[in-house]
Amino acid sequence: MADIPYTQERWFRLLRAAVEREGVVHVARRLGCNNHTGVSLILRGRYPGNTHRYAARVLAHLDTNTNHIDGGGHE
Repeated sequence: MADIPYTQERWFRLLRAAVEREGVVHVARRLGCNNHTGVSLILRGRYPGNTHRYAARVLAHLDTNTNHIDGGGHE
């Protein structure tokens, strides 16, 4: 999965750690998602769309460091 650029970004590491602690369904709910499919696809590196919105949600809901500047999403 190292060839997928967003997997090296801070928001992805935060997402993966939260899912490992709390489970994908709970984390998806915390992010305001209707279901966990998008989060699961992102974690597997198979999300077909742009990840900017997920990056912003992760940073807004899971990041305890309030000094971040942007989500570093993936085009």
